[in-house]
Formats: sequence, structure tokens, C-alpha cells
Amino acid sequence: MADGGEVTLEWCLADDPSSAPVVLMLHGLCGSSQDFASLLCEVRRRGWSGVVMNRRGHRRLLSTPCFSIMGSTSDVREAVAAVRDRLPGAPVVLLGSSAGSGLAVRYLGEEGERAPVAAALIVDPAYELEHAFGRIDPVLDSYMTKNCKSWFVQPNAAVLARHAAGEEGLPVRSQIIREKYARETSEIRKNSANVSSNLMA
Repeated sequence: MADGGEVTLEWCLADDPSSAPVVLMLHGLCGSSQDFASLLCEVRRRGWSGVVMNRRGHRRLLSTPCFSIMGSTSDVREAVAAVRDRLPGAPVVLLGSSAGSGLAVRYLGEEGERAPVAAALIVDPAYELEHAFGRIDPVLDSYMTKNCKSWFVQPNAAVLARHAAGEEGLPVRSQIIREKYARETSEIRKNSANVSSNLMA
């Protein structure tokens, strides 16, 4: 990515990918390309290509502290460009699932009619995130928070701590500590946004 961050694209190409539609998939909160294994097989069975964009810190550790657990539209923009560069004759279909659906909607809203995609599919969307996270059942929220910590926060703690200990200083460190001990998914989302914005400021 332009700022040094890393996402990965995992491909499942059609037999003749040059003109077959390609479905670019955006995963959920604690997801990855593994969540789309059966869908990738089905897409290929139909003669299409599939590609999953693994967000920063998913399937590969963070390379910079700049991230959002909900994803970045600038990363989607670069992923779409990479797909079109590799398969210039293939129509691109954008598919967002769960948190990936919000990311897809934000990207499409920012791009408007300029969006270089032929179609989009939004699966299990959540709108008004502040309200959505506030209405999650406490048992489910506890489960999701535990998954966010074990799947994303803890594996990436070293890169976050290195930056927190450096010139960025105490405000960032305190955000990371709050994230480590967060009790709700909404806390992790807010704190990760604050870490990233403090470092990017």
C-alpha cells in the first residue's frame, strides 16, 4: 500500500481468466480468505475467477501500526486497481461480507459513478455501527471481543508496542493498553481507530 501497510490478495483463477468475471471478496471482522473457501470453489465452478483481499493484520502481521479493524477504502481502491491491472478484460464484481460489507459500501460511496466495478453484492451488512455494536447480545459481544483480541490485537501487539514506545509517545501507548483490556467489540474498534489516527497525524 502507499503508506507501507500490507494487504494480501489470494487468487482462484478461472481456466480462462482473461475475460471471465472476477469476484473481489472483502471478509468480516475477524475473517480472512479462509472464510471464502467454499465460495471460491463455487465461483470457479461457474467459470469465474475469485480473489480475496485479506485486510491489514489478517493472514499476515501488521507491517505498520496504521490500520482499522473495519478496513480501509484506500486499500480497497488499490486492490481493485491490482485486480484490473492483472485482468484488464475481466469485469470486477465486489462482494462484501459482514464488516466487509460496510467497507464495500463506503468504497462505492466514495467512488460513486467512477467505481470501476460492474456490480456489487453486500452480504449481512451492519449500518450505523455505534448503534449496531450497542445492540449486540452481551454473550455474542464477549465472544466477538475475545476473537478480536486473540485473532488480531495480540498477534500484532509487538508492532503496535514498538511504535507506542517510540516518538509517538504516551497517547498511543494508552490506546493500546485500553484495547488489550477492552470488554466490548466497540471499544476495540474505537481504540484501534485512535491508534491509527494518532500515528498518521
